[in-house]
Amino acid sequence: MKRIVIVHGLGAGPEMHWFPWLKEQLASKDCQVLIPHLPGGEHPLLTEWLAVLEDAVGEPDAKTYFVGHGLGCIAICHYLARLPSAARVGGCVFVAGFLHDAELALQSFTQPLPDTHAIRLHTMNFICI
Repeated sequence: MKRIVIVHGLGAGPEMHWFPWLKEQLASKDCQVLIPHLPGGEHPLLTEWLAVLEDAVGEPDAKTYFVGHGLGCIAICHYLARLPSAARVGGCVFVAGFLHDAELALQSFTQPLPDTHAIRLHTMNFICI
């Protein structure tokens, strides 16, 4: 069974935007869908988001996929960069992602940027919307 982890963006939550719709669509295709609530509201910390993601995902595998929105895309990249080198995931879909921050409040996510080489060790399947 495919497992899909939807990672919301800044100031959002699992019940906002298009996340419940996507969860329903994927669940109807026999996918397990997780939408962890990431803390911090408008002032999140990367370390807190990564701890929640690690706890929610547990042991990722080739049937684990990520869908990120906004800041969630950067969080997924940091998460992937921290995985053991042998770990593999199915892929990532990034919606409205970005890498450079204009707001000082998000520096823990953007400085330093995640290691792209380390990210690509875990999957080469990326879709950016």
